[in-house]
Amino acid sequence: MNDIQTIQPSVNGINDVGQTLKSEAEPPFAAKLTKELDELNTQWENICKQVKRDGCTHVLLHIYYSRIDNL
Repeated sequence: MNDIQTIQPSVNGINDVGQTLKSEAEPPFAAKLTKELDELNTQWENICKQVKRDGCTHVLLHIYYSRIDNL
């Protein structure tokens, strides 16, 4: 759970930057960015739920970071 608390500010930062970019972007890019952020946040929420349930942070966080690297 400590890993989640450590990473949460980064997730929040990604969302903050994404919101700023969306507000200044052309509509097609803003729509794509919205979709990507929604997918990322859904994955993050699922990881948090799994960690609370199973406690296997290292594997789940590796999956999450792989997703961020592919943005």
